[in-house]
Amino acid sequence: MLFLCTDHQTVCLTGAIEPVKCPLGYKEYDGSPRATFNDTCEPCAPGTFGADPNRAVCETCRAGTVCLALATSDQPVANDSSLAWAFGFNSTNSYICPKGLYNHQDIIINFSC
Repeated sequence: MLFLCTDHQTVCLTGAIEPVKCPLGYKEYDGSPRATFNDTCEPCAPGTFGADPNRAVCETCRAGTVCLALATSDQPVANDSSLAWAFGFNSTNSYICPKGLYNHQDIIINFSC
């Protein structure tokens, strides 16, 4: 559970000494009261990803990548890659546009070529 730290500026886990940032795939709400997770961390929308070190923004996905809600990267590896366990769809919530299809930057629908 998250709560407002004693500095009244950051969110902490219950019993935590150090403040905790929103997880990857989220950004901090502008003007958040930082009292709970839900009023502090906003999920990144489809077509964006959240990897900003300060969790200040959700960035627009690059063309050729499909980013679903809560995506953490716009540079996933193919699911048959040996690195898919760390950088594939299951860990990034994004995937490379399938062969024969395309998508424009920040659009989550694939179009036929």
